[in-house]
Amino acid sequence: MHRRLHKKKNPFLMPIRRPVAGCDLVDHALIERALAATRRELVPERWHKGAPAVDARGRETDPEDDSSDAWCVEGILLRHLLEGSNATIRAAMRLLHQTARRLSEGRHDTLFAFNDAPATSFADIDRLLLAAVAEAAGRAAADAEQLREPNPAAVEASPG
Repeated sequence: MHRRLHKKKNPFLMPIRRPVAGCDLVDHALIERALAATRRELVPERWHKGAPAVDARGRETDPEDDSSDAWCVEGILLRHLLEGSNATIRAAMRLLHQTARRLSEGRHDTLFAFNDAPATSFADIDRLLLAAVAEAAGRAAADAEQLREPNPAAVEASPG
């Protein structure tokens, strides 16, 4: 069912969750925090294949619903990205798709296929999240470094 739901959607064009007016920048620090929180919260007995989230009876639910009892990687990650812009959500999903493709050595094109594959274990999911957190941390550090550099336009405009 999970694969059926996501084959119809372009995974890079996630639906609008909570629009943030005028904000289309990617927040790599938020992605890093959300991925780290996902890794901390996703435990084997709460990890699910086949749907973004299910309740205690195994019925599909919205990942944000309080009745959700188990999640796939995407489902729990989206709970942590609610404050993010659409660009940030798409960037986080793109990072997970790329990481899944790399870790599976090309056998799985998407996070969904990687998560739902019969051979995928929870240890594989943990490796995926660990690698994605490291990549996001590197991108967040690069963003922070870029912010420390003086703006050439501001330097030219300053008196002195």
